[in-house]
Amino acid sequence: MSSNDQLPPKTRLLRAATELLANAGSEPVSTRQITKLAGVTAPTLYHHFGDKEGLFNAVVTAGFEEYLAGERAIDLDSNPIEDIRRLWDGHVQFGLDKTHLYLVLFGNIRPESRPAIIAEAEQLVAERLNRAAIAGQLKVPPHEAARSIM
Repeated sequence: MSSNDQLPPKTRLLRAATELLANAGSEPVSTRQITKLAGVTAPTLYHHFGDKEGLFNAVVTAGFEEYLAGERAIDLDSNPIEDIRRLWDGHVQFGLDKTHLYLVLFGNIRPESRPAIIAEAEQLVAERLNRAAIAGQLKVPPHEAARSIM
C-alpha cells in the first residue's frame, strides 16, 4: 500500500486532478484518468464532487484558499513598494513550492471556468496594491495591477 492509498479518497481525487490538469496542456482530462490515478471508482468522484466540473472547481477553490492564506500572512510594511515586493516574492514562492497547483491556478488551463474565489484573490491583491497607488507609486489602477499579477 502506497502512502497515497492512506489518504482519504477526496484528497486523492483532488491531488490526481491537480496533477493531471497541470500536465495535460491543452488536452482534456477524463474522469477515467482521474479515478485511475487516485485509485478510486467513478462513483467515489461523483459522491464527493457531483461531477468532473465540481472536482475541477474544488481544485481551484482549495488552491486559491491556500494561496490567499499565504498572501494574508504577509505583514504590511510602512513602505508600499516593499509590500509589493513581499507579495510578489510570496507569489513566486507559492509557484516554486506548489508547481502543479500553480499551473492549474495561474496557467489559464481552464479559462472557461472562473470560480468566485479568484475574484476574492484579485481583490486582496488590489487592496494591498492600493497603498502604493495612494502614495503615487503605481502607474495603473490597483485592480488592473492585481489582474495582471493574477
